[in-house]
Amino acid sequence: MKNHQKLISHAAGMNDSTIWRLVPDLLLHMNVDGVFLGYNQPKNMKLHLPPDDFINKNVQDVFPAHVSIEGMEKIKKTIKNDSIESFYFHLRLGGKLEFFEARFMKYNDKEVLVIVRDVTTIMKMKKRLDFLSNHDTLTKAFNRNYFDQFMNNLKTKHV
Repeated sequence: MKNHQKLISHAAGMNDSTIWRLVPDLLLHMNVDGVFLGYNQPKNMKLHLPPDDFINKNVQDVFPAHVSIEGMEKIKKTIKNDSIESFYFHLRLGGKLEFFEARFMKYNDKEVLVIVRDVTTIMKMKKRLDFLSNHDTLTKAFNRNYFDQFMNNLKTKHV
């Protein structure tokens, strides 16, 4: 038996709570209508809402439109196509802009599991890297790379 098959057969014998403790991200259980049915919170992650504020409530009543509309589209697409769908979103929490990735997986014909990962640090590093790739580190003025990209964009628009 191959190693990954041994791992899968061993995991099948474990109860769900044991497996979900291995997941370092927030796990949400939702139905096709966008109602939160349950959640699993990792020990190292703080919930931004108490469970009573979202369990048995619709995503449209909990999140801003830019998140809930996209979330509902992903739920429906996940169930219809039996696919894994994802999207990135941002929320202002405690006065700070935070970024998240949500991944949707079909649980059954009427429910999905959603893994939500905080990607704020990654997004901030990416923004910083983008800035540094287009600006001189000493003067903060645009560098050659910025002008090359700008000229390529102009060429593309006029072709």
